[in-house]
Amino acid sequence: MSVFSVFAKFAAKASFLMPAPLYSFCDLETADDRSLITREGDRVSLVRIHGLTRMIGEAGTDRIVEELRLELQGSLEAKGQGIQCWFACDPNQTGSVLETMLAGPRAIARELGMSFEDIFAERAKVWPHLMRWEDAHLVLWTRKSMLSREEASQSQAAQEAAAKGAPRIGTTGLKAQNIFLASDILGVKHAAFVNRVMSAFAGQGIMVEEIPCRDALVIMRESLYPETRDSNWTPLLPGDSVRVRMPDEGEKPAADHVLWPNLPSQIFRDDAETIGSRAVRIGDHDYAAIEVVLGPEIPRPFAELVARLARVQVPWRASVWLESGGPATMMLKSVFAELLAFEPDNRKMAKAFESLARMREDQSDIPVRWRMSFATWVPAGEQIALRRNVALLEQRIQGWGNCRLGLTAGDPLQAVMGSALGLAFGSSAPVGYAPLSDALRMLPLTRPASPFREGSVVFRTPDGRIWPYDPSGSGRPAVFIAILAAPRRGKSMLANAMNFGLCLSRAATGNQGVKLPLIGKLDIGNGALGLVLLLQEELPPDRRGEAVFIEMQFGRAMISTSSIPSWAAASRCISRKGFSLISCRWRPPRSRATSHSRGWTSLSASS
Repeated sequence: MSVFSVFAKFAAKASFLMPAPLYSFCDLETADDRSLITREGDRVSLVRIHGLTRMIGEAGTDRIVEELRLELQGSLEAKGQGIQCWFACDPNQTGSVLETMLAGPRAIARELGMSFEDIFAERAKVWPHLMRWEDAHLVLWTRKSMLSREEASQSQAAQEAAAKGAPRIGTTGLKAQNIFLASDILGVKHAAFVNRVMSAFAGQGIMVEEIPCRDALVIMRESLYPETRDSNWTPLLPGDSVRVRMPDEGEKPAADHVLWPNLPSQIFRDDAETIGSRAVRIGDHDYAAIEVVLGPEIPRPFAELVARLARVQVPWRASVWLESGGPATMMLKSVFAELLAFEPDNRKMAKAFESLARMREDQSDIPVRWRMSFATWVPAGEQIALRRNVALLEQRIQGWGNCRLGLTAGDPLQAVMGSALGLAFGSSAPVGYAPLSDALRMLPLTRPASPFREGSVVFRTPDGRIWPYDPSGSGRPAVFIAILAAPRRGKSMLANAMNFGLCLSRAATGNQGVKLPLIGKLDIGNGALGLVLLLQEELPPDRRGEAVFIEMQFGRAMISTSSIPSWAAASRCISRKGFSLISCRWRPPRSRATSHSRGWTSLSASS
């Protein structure tokens, strides 16, 4: 056993004897119009990762990783900046998320005088077993240690000047927000860091979005208390109206009674409860943590881990920390590893430091401090289910590139909060040094992203991620859809599903109220007959003419499928007659052979 392991175990036992309260695991203090601010004056920003906007293979992943390394290594080489990449998957939240997505089509169907309640009820029942809710974020930190001595002195002087003459804050148990912690110098550096990261990701086709401070705090609280999702809670920030709080009997009035409460007192509802040596009860759920002691032997993409866990209905979250390594820190540890190289574990550590040093000298990559921790949870009191989830999660993680995991040693609350989103810098997981390219490869950056935030049609990825689609093309100047497949592979079914969603989308709303949108479809066959009959059954008897299926034959008055202007003119005539959806089936005469191209098997036109 190495000296480092002995010291770590001693520190863990000491922390277990002196557990910290829940609010001590939140460094956030206040916010301004640019970012969140911690008690130490550090800057924090939350960036949502929507995912990759194109399909790639392993070679494409390698190119993205290399380009991101070149863009980010300058930021992660100097001391003072860090990135937390957070990912969560909760099958228990899938039902409520899908109900929210179905609320819009339900409302439009009611406005159209249609029900489709049997279809919506079936989707709400079946889809949660086929899909999963997931979310991913980046938390970007810029710490005061990044400032030079002169910049730190100027920042301190500016803060003291701003607070001059103001009453003291934090003299009572209420502890209001200290609004004088903001540093303009650090704010400029942090804004440049955020812009650089977002530009690097956007340049590789990864869709990211910076979250405003108020919404970021809501997301952080909901990640800690899943039962509060979709609630109306909102934080009190500087500039909001706040109620004056009366001092307790015998307590002198102070500035804390009239200012905004600090962020930990707003985020946390009550204290946590430790259950045994590994479980922690926070709110309505029991949590257990898993920490990665040694990273994967072979760095594998994060999508492989998601695919492994998609087969089991287990809620879980992962937190990966990337911090600037710092040559001085590595040099000190490498010296100790060389001195104690007579022990086998220390000998391996010394060789690892030599490999990182050669890599740095060759300028092929840079080492970063890397930490990774996981957590899973169940409803409060279900300890057997929690142990099952932990066992399943450990099994899947160990198979992800041969990771070495460790049990929670010390305060279990500290281990669980190490995977919380954006509340504090760092975690209790052991620190490892990894090449930046390997660390980036193991982040959830290449998950498939939908260009639409919501839509009346809901698809799913092969591993079950919810993928909304808006057939009305809202927010897009133009949309072109090509459905390519061999015969009898479901092209008509997919077209019907998209046209059905189009009828219940924003395309049905306009200045004259809610009406079925104009949809015209030309097809060889009766693939759209089912959709037309479905709409006719739901429409009132006096409106069933709004959905029509017409069987057409070749003749002098035919409309050529290759003549788009002719079809557009026909559509305008149909619109004046009041038809909203018409499907035309081409039926060639039996007396003569037709030579039309099979490429027109499915041609859809919508407006």
